[in-house]
Amino acid sequence: MRKPFMFLFILLFSTHIYAQKRIEKIEEDFNKIKVSSNIIANIHINANENKVVIDGLDKTEVDVRFRRDELRVSLPLNHLFSNSDTQIDIYVKSIQEIEATSSAELQIKGLINQNKISMKAVEMASIDAEIDVEKLELYLLTGGSIRLHGKAKVQHVIIKTGAEYYGELLKTKTTNVEISYKGIAEVFASESCTATVIAGGEVSVFGNPASLEETTKLGGIVKRVVVNK
Repeated sequence: MRKPFMFLFILLFSTHIYAQKRIEKIEEDFNKIKVSSNIIANIHINANENKVVIDGLDKTEVDVRFRRDELRVSLPLNHLFSNSDTQIDIYVKSIQEIEATSSAELQIKGLINQNKISMKAVEMASIDAEIDVEKLELYLLTGGSIRLHGKAKVQHVIIKTGAEYYGELLKTKTTNVEISYKGIAEVFASESCTATVIAGGEVSVFGNPASLEETTKLGGIVKRVVVNK
């Protein structure tokens, strides 16, 4: 009788531990989030408190660290992230800068509605968000990808080394975009767009802006796209 009982106890205890979510509350305020290590996460905007909620196989392996006004979420080197099982939700009261690196995938939950936001996607990482801001700054490098919709008065975009920006559904008045080394961009500007494209980069400009200033070198391409309604 004792062995079956002990086995059942261990099984129930293990199931209880597995079912518990890991919650990391962040008492300090911060302006930047950096997520790396192939992590897939949701970032919830305008939350009541700053916290990270982790569930699944990798919950004890995820490193949540606060350093110099920056919240970092990552995994140890050479650790394989269990995408199908592990769920990470990052809740923030406010944020000024979001960075995804090393194949991380970030889905922003809720509208980013503020004066300014900066985003960075590098090393095959991606960010997907809806925004309503006055000023937007984007930096994409080495296969990074950003997809945005909503509106911004002004956006500044820098794309290098095969990175991709999909901003056709982000309505802006003024766009400045710099692309090099086979980077790709889709942008929308209703008033003016300044596009500098070199070394095989390509930008498609939607919105039929009154002013479109183009600088192309070494195979760079600028396309004005007029959508007939």
